[in-house]
Amino acid sequence: MAAMMVLAGAASAHAKPSHSAFLGVGMQDKGGTGAGPCVVTEVTKNSGAEAAGVRIGDLIESIDGGLIPNCDGLLAAIQRKLPNDKIALKVNRDGRMKTLSPQLFPRDEVLRRRGLVGQPASGELVNIDDASEVDLSEQTTATIIGWFSPRCRNCERTFLEVTRWSRDHAAKARRPVTVMAAMRQDESRTLKEAIETASVTQRALGVPLLLADVDTFRTHAVTEDEVYFMVVDCRGVVQHLAPISADGEDIDAALDNLFAAADQVVHAP
Repeated sequence: MAAMMVLAGAASAHAKPSHSAFLGVGMQDKGGTGAGPCVVTEVTKNSGAEAAGVRIGDLIESIDGGLIPNCDGLLAAIQRKLPNDKIALKVNRDGRMKTLSPQLFPRDEVLRRRGLVGQPASGELVNIDDASEVDLSEQTTATIIGWFSPRCRNCERTFLEVTRWSRDHAAKARRPVTVMAAMRQDESRTLKEAIETASVTQRALGVPLLLADVDTFRTHAVTEDEVYFMVVDCRGVVQHLAPISADGEDIDAALDNLFAAADQVVHAP
């Protein structure tokens, strides 16, 4: 049974916004795909689910009184909600029924609650070009870093847009903004194998590519279906966080907000 992460927003057949409602649990059908009940397999750090006390192993019974037959039903129920909605979530925990009240924080709020903004950029990263370790806090120019998983569809399109903006900005303002990508490393591969595979991805993205260990990736990203951009100033301090859905209906507005934040960092005294 493959685990899924509860996302949100528009129905799955349509583009979803970058700031959709988000419960924050990994899940799988206990009886196999489509055969519930839906069991929680993971709880996202700083999510509404964590704040409300959802636990791994909880069986999802209902949301706002509506029965949840399986994980598809849970996903559909969350997709009908708006960001920051509060829901009544009934779970079966070890044979006892409990009603919890998680708030559906959007993913940018989940990141904000991790306290990354205003702190030096950190994490274990490896440059795939020479296998050297990279310390983001040592950046000396404004930098946009996009954290993503190999599972992210169409991520390269988003990075190409960011790179294009960076080139235009450097030409007009004569103040460069470095663009980098940080990809979650496949735990099943050795570092050497991961670097060899990542070289293909780097060519598609067109920006320097770093490999992030799983813990570092999970600190800076919430799910594996979006790019989680971070703007770091010339002192290596995080100034802005922005999850962007590559297929999102609001991608243009989300990118504009990212570019405005990067421009502000560049011109800060």
